[in-house]
Amino acid sequence: MSRILGLDLGTNSIGWAMIDNETVSLLNSGMRVFKTSPKQKVIRKRNNQKAIISLNTISIITLILVILNFENWQFWLNATLTSIITKITISNQ
Repeated sequence: MSRILGLDLGTNSIGWAMIDNETVSLLNSGMRVFKTSPKQKVIRKRNNQKAIISLNTISIITLILVILNFENWQFWLNATLTSIITKITISNQ
């Protein structure tokens, strides 16, 4: 009887499944979620703040490029909107 072990490695979890290769049936499966430590939460918050600052800088630069390089204004406007949406997403986490 041959078996296949499938693993799903996430950022804070591990999922697994054992499959019988001959009958192609699921033998067993499970998952484990790891709690984040207070230190990791502080680091994540600090990284989010750094990301927001850099996204603000990118937004300002791309808006300036919209004004200076009017031939490609759609590209720079799309880049600006993308950075603003990303900033909103990060700040809501």
